[in-house]
Amino acid sequence: MNKIWNWLDNGHTKGAYELMTNQIYTAVLGSIIYMLFDWGYKVFNNQITAPDIFIRTMFLVVGIAFYLSDYYYIKGSNPYRKWHFVFDLGFMICMLYSTKLLNVDSQSTELKMLSDKELIGINMSYIIFLILYLAWDIRELIYIWNKQTEQRNYYFEVIIWEVLSLLSLSFIYKKNECYSVTLLIVLVVSTIWFCFLSYRKGEHKCIF
Repeated sequence: MNKIWNWLDNGHTKGAYELMTNQIYTAVLGSIIYMLFDWGYKVFNNQITAPDIFIRTMFLVVGIAFYLSDYYYIKGSNPYRKWHFVFDLGFMICMLYSTKLLNVDSQSTELKMLSDKELIGINMSYIIFLILYLAWDIRELIYIWNKQTEQRNYYFEVIIWEVLSLLSLSFIYKKNECYSVTLLIVLVVSTIWFCFLSYRKGEHKCIF
């Protein structure tokens, strides 16, 4: 087991980094952005008037902003280890699943309101995403513990964001009429915070 972990944890893996950031991640993210434009055209062209059109659209926009932030966060990761690649695959599964639950790529123009089951699925996708991120950043904090204070403080901030976002998503009351709006508000606030953290990591080289 130690040999497997040492292999996963050993140094910078340039090939995996290039494959993930320049090909796999951009392809998946690009397809979701295309879905947003296709969804906008379908709504406008077919005059879709489902009562949750705005909610459904905002979930898609917030999802794209969240995963763009994730992309820039990953771009700033150096070294990029093999287990980072495995986690990124998990991130993309969460990304695709939460997007598919919105059903914006359906050919039907008869859209029902998002059900509690679909909203819980979206919520759980972000929770799993954040749990993986929390494990990632705790490990990063351990790596840089004896290095620059600025880097250590940065990872403390990231972990605070992850913990607060996880708690907020975990304690949303799921049996109320405002569940979709409450979930959306939490995701908007969490995503804006994540945008600033990702920007700082890329611009100020908060890497170890």
